Amino acid sequence: MRSRLLLSTVGIAVLVALLLGVPMAALLDRLAYETARSQAERQAVSVGLALEPALVSGRVPTPALLEAIVGEQERLTLVTSSGRTITGGTVEGTAYTVTAPGPVGTQIQLTISDDDVRREIRRSWAALASLAIFGIAAAVVLALVQSRRLGRPLLRLQRQAERIGAGDFTAAAPRAGLPEIDAIAIALDDTATRIAGLVKAERSFSANASHQLRSALTGLLLRLEHLSEHEDPEVRAEAEAALGQGDRLLTTVEELLLLARTGRAGEQRPVDLRTLAGEHVEDWRDRFSADDRRIELTGDREVVALASPGGIGQVLDVFLDNAHRHGTGTVLVHVGRDGDHAEIVVGDEGRTIERDADVFGRRVDGQGHGLGLALARTLAEADGGTLELVRRDPTSFRVRVPIHSSGPGGVGTHGP
Repeated sequence: MRSRLLLSTVGIAVLVALLLGVPMAALLDRLAYETARSQAERQAVSVGLALEPALVSGRVPTPALLEAIVGEQERLTLVTSSGRTITGGTVEGTAYTVTAPGPVGTQIQLTISDDDVRREIRRSWAALASLAIFGIAAAVVLALVQSRRLGRPLLRLQRQAERIGAGDFTAAAPRAGLPEIDAIAIALDDTATRIAGLVKAERSFSANASHQLRSALTGLLLRLEHLSEHEDPEVRAEAEAALGQGDRLLTTVEELLLLARTGRAGEQRPVDLRTLAGEHVEDWRDRFSADDRRIELTGDREVVALASPGGIGQVLDVFLDNAHRHGTGTVLVHVGRDGDHAEIVVGDEGRTIERDADVFGRRVDGQGHGLGLALARTLAEADGGTLELVRRDPTSFRVRVPIHSSGPGGVGTHGP
């Protein structure tokens, strides 16, 4: 800001100097020549008065006499009433000429070198340029003072805004004594107060929701554990499968609440994406089969990524739910590597997505594609990854997360 203010002030000062200086220089030039001509005309009249006695008596002045009357770099020409021309004196270089009436019908022409006039003009221009330079220098000094006066409080406001962004809502924004900047400081304080209230309410809600959801899920898991001891093998198998899904759901809930509170979906650790994807594919297989659709898992056998299992699992569930709701035909889940990233690509045979459609926009008044894809992108970015629509016809989404650098050893296979 300081440099922009300084440059703009200097630019305005230079522009004003040019707008005023150029016409003023032309005016000084014209005024110098007019003054010189006026003096030359008076000098020519004086010469006529000096020659009047000789001309009245009928004597014609000689060139030597005329040369003696005028000074250096001046030439005097006398035109008699009969048209005779008598010249005395010499002029070198550029000059200007004035004409005055003389006695007994004569004309006097006085030619003078303009060296003195040009020297006077140069002195005037130098004085004008000095004045312009002084004005520009004064503008620079004033701009520096003003930029410091404005820059320091704005820098303090920037630091205060950074503290608010970092989660510190306690410190008040400094006042600068300038009404406009103080208005920004007051607005920043009000914003910090409102954000602090919202964060407090969100944390309270997260804590309450966490407690209620965990309590309900814990009760459900206890009932499923009781069913897992049933005598019927089919009931036991379904109960154990439901227990696995419940455990992953509990992990997902806890990591989503952690994301809401801290901006991270959970602790990152090595995750075998092939195993994780296989668990989720099996969870969704019955729902796709009920609609006479297939879901297939392809790709590398072992791809170890560094991610939070709940977060990446939730992203995969969002992909599969989107394919189940909006897609058709077979759903392919591909696990692979792309450079230093691991990736999961989910594609189906669904309808084409329009080019101007915001697939990651939250639903507003029936527009957009709902909360799922927007949440999935947030979860992927929280793990240091990316989420993108790789193909619109048919639809295909991809999530990429960093590869675990230490290799496949110690792979965690916990689902959401």
